[in-house]
Amino acid sequence: MTGDRANHPRVVAILQARMGSSRLPRKVLRPLLGRPMLVHILERVKSAKRLDGIVVATTDLPEDREIIDLACQHGVEGFAGPVEDVLTRYHLAAQAHEADVIVRVGGDEPFLDPPTVDLMVRRHLESGADYTDNCRMVQSFPRGLDVEVVSRPTLDRIARVAQEPHQREHVTPYLYEHPEEFKITLVEAEGELRRPDLRLVVDTPEDFQLVEAVYQALWVPGEIIDVRRAIRFLDSRPDLARLNAHVMQRSARPSPCPLPPHPASPHGGEEKR
Repeated sequence: MTGDRANHPRVVAILQARMGSSRLPRKVLRPLLGRPMLVHILERVKSAKRLDGIVVATTDLPEDREIIDLACQHGVEGFAGPVEDVLTRYHLAAQAHEADVIVRVGGDEPFLDPPTVDLMVRRHLESGADYTDNCRMVQSFPRGLDVEVVSRPTLDRIARVAQEPHQREHVTPYLYEHPEEFKITLVEAEGELRRPDLRLVVDTPEDFQLVEAVYQALWVPGEIIDVRRAIRFLDSRPDLARLNAHVMQRSARPSPCPLPPHPASPHGGEEKR
């Protein structure tokens, strides 16, 4: 990266989505107040101010063509890549869209917070990090506000060296399993967003039931729900918060492997609060 691109890197959000969820098939297109859930998520990503592009990265299976068509209908480009090797899918999408910095978000996050996306990009650029994380190595945000930021040379590198199946499927495990090799910035939540007890992601019917209840109470057409308002609403309705409290988040790790207390510190990573 040289010249103007060094001073103004192209920041692209790559949103991962596919039909084949084992616990809730077709969840990304599941109707949420009359619109596919993915449309709500795309509107939230579009509200972030520090992105130069947005791509929906899905698989090359025929069933996932519907996702690309929907993205295009809403002004977002789509990309089709390998089914299981999601790391290669991300890498090819980043190449195709000339991304210098990749922001990884999920197609199962209907409360994704645009200011948190912007915060993650800002911290990544300010710190000169290879990888910036708020969800894998540290979990202080509600599950469902997950954002990872990866510099393009770092993505190029892990696409070459990551060999284990779970590292290919889950994109970033090589980074947090080998923190000594990278400059890593960790971002922790503050204030109302410091709620790791809340699950605002959709992976099961119970998850969707909670999301649907919040949207029915708070969503106004043409606007997005402020996640802080959603948190306050759930605090007033503990019966709803309990709907998915028992759901376990799937791990990218093949077996339990605790992280060191400060994995980034030997190479200049910093823990942000």
